[in-house]
This record gives sequence, C-alpha cells and structure tokens, in this order.
Amino acid sequence: MKIRHISIIDDDPASLLLMQEILGDHFETTVFQDARSFFQKFNEMNTDLVVTDLMMPDIPGFDIIKKIRTDMPDMPVIVVSATDDETVIKKAYQMGITAYFRKPLNTGLLKDTLLHPSLNN
Repeated sequence: MKIRHISIIDDDPASLLLMQEILGDHFETTVFQDARSFFQKFNEMNTDLVVTDLMMPDIPGFDIIKKIRTDMPDMPVIVVSATDDETVIKKAYQMGITAYFRKPLNTGLLKDTLLHPSLNN
C-alpha cells in the first residue's frame, strides 16, 4: 500500500500544525482536533494512515484505536503522545499500532518512518 493521505487527530493546535507542515510536502493531510470529527468524516476520505494522540478530550486514545481496529482492521495507526508510561505504550502496541512517538515530536523520525518502504510498498 502506498500512503497518499494521512488523517491526524490531536487536540493541540500547535501539534496539528507542526505535523501538517512536516508531512504536507509528502502526503495529503487532513487534521482533526477531536476524534468525533474524524469518525464523522472518515467515510468521505481516502485515508491510508491515521496519526493520533492518546490523550484526547472527547474519545480516549485507546477507544480511538479500538474503533479503528474494529472498523478498519488493516489501517496503519501511529500514536504521537506525551506519555512515557511503558505500560500505556505496550498496551497501544498490543492493540496493533504501527509506531509510537513521544512528544515533543521528533518530526524527522516521524517523516522517515512514514516514507519508509515498509509502509509504502
């Protein structure tokens, strides 16, 4: 699958802007400040990958991952979150995420991961 469109879910406007600026040169991006908006629009978009925060005000991050896994089991999901709790990170991987990045975000590493051939074959 070649990644063309990325949906980014984060309640922090600065994080959304940063990710959109970094990834916008390589991918079409759509940003959402809450998960409900993402799920309302999902069927109208051709999303190839989701980047989400775990600490969201409307729908907890694990519930976002669970719903994506239920509705779109093959959708790659990358988590970008401030938590460094290893139990939380392990749970996210057990739920099937593709990668986990801690905030403050290493934008170069995120971009390199998304451009890697294993995600763009």
